[in-house]
Amino acid sequence: MSGNFLVRKLETLEEFHCCVELQRQIWGEADLEVEPATLFVVAAHTGGQVLGAFEDGRLIGYTLAVVGLRNGTAYLHSHMTGVQNEYRDRGVGRMLKLFQRQEALSRGIRLVQWTFDPLELRNAHFNLNRLGAICRQYLPNLYGTTTIDSGGNVPCPDPDGCGTVFKMTPNLDGSWAFSVLHLFTGKPARKPDAGLVLDKAGNLYGTAANCGSTVCDGVVFKITPSLASWTLGARVPNNPSTTHTVSAWWWTTRFLVGNKKHLCASSK
Repeated sequence: MSGNFLVRKLETLEEFHCCVELQRQIWGEADLEVEPATLFVVAAHTGGQVLGAFEDGRLIGYTLAVVGLRNGTAYLHSHMTGVQNEYRDRGVGRMLKLFQRQEALSRGIRLVQWTFDPLELRNAHFNLNRLGAICRQYLPNLYGTTTIDSGGNVPCPDPDGCGTVFKMTPNLDGSWAFSVLHLFTGKPARKPDAGLVLDKAGNLYGTAANCGSTVCDGVVFKITPSLASWTLGARVPNNPSTTHTVSAWWWTTRFLVGNKKHLCASSK
């Protein structure tokens, strides 16, 4: 405890929903990008952590961590830590991370890992100087998806766009170069809603919530690099009527996309 700040475990569904709302306030993401309350429930009941920071009984920050297993040893992956904007630079984030450390050690867990952007001065100072974290891997190029986009001249049935696949590359001056690898048009897929997998050949794989004009339970897509552009291929699971052709795919089972996801913190 520091002043009127208190950090403790979160255990109730109401508290998890408060984290979701706080998450929306901090990151301002679309619903498909927000972690749902169900993820907090799973983390809390499967050996992970859901921690909250309070001032006078009001939630002002949280940490969400899930349990992992590597070489037979359990560890925690800290998925996100965030603090409401007006409470930043007041030691709340550090209190959350130190409580996380203490709670993990009390269960014999000696490793907590997470990711951060080292080219953001605030993130680097907090993680390296304030927390004493050790960097073990640096990923120079980052790939991701958005569920919306500016639209532009690309046809899409949704006014806010059908989504993108993007790449971010760090510059020497600490800034980032942003480039769009693919703008979804609605056919054969739109609204990519999860992270990407990069294989050794440089192909990107992901999932999208919508098939465009085709009724389905979701799409698995592949983005293939070429000298001049990236090419999209998609496979609609459990839908034999589709006519989209691709070179190589695997089938997936039905998946559901909730209408709410994550929020409640300040830095991932």
